[in-house]
Amino acid sequence: MKRFVFLAAAFMAISTVCHADVIAYPNPWIPEDTHSLRGNLADGITFAAGKGVPISGACDISIYTISGNLVSHRALGASDAKKWMGKNDNDNGKYVASGVYLWVVKTAQETKTGKIVVVR
Repeated sequence: MKRFVFLAAAFMAISTVCHADVIAYPNPWIPEDTHSLRGNLADGITFAAGKGVPISGACDISIYTISGNLVSHRALGASDAKKWMGKNDNDNGKYVASGVYLWVVKTAQETKTGKIVVVR
């Protein structure tokens, strides 16, 4: 049931976004790569209102597998870094495998969805 609810909500939410420029970067995320534009384990994936522009206010960030299983959920305050470190909350905090993941960023007023690619 969770999968269906998430997928339905994610696709309906696409048209209700005010922060039209919310992005997740680097994408693809290649944490073991030494090239700074593709990321590293220490920095994770950043969610922003544009490259280098932080999301203002509190938000929830959820990461799902492409089949709709919840991987990670973070309720973040206004001053918290809007990041995902590539770890699976359901698997003792292990890093996720290579693949395509769906993300959902929710604020009090809006929801934004997108995809990220993790390459290990």
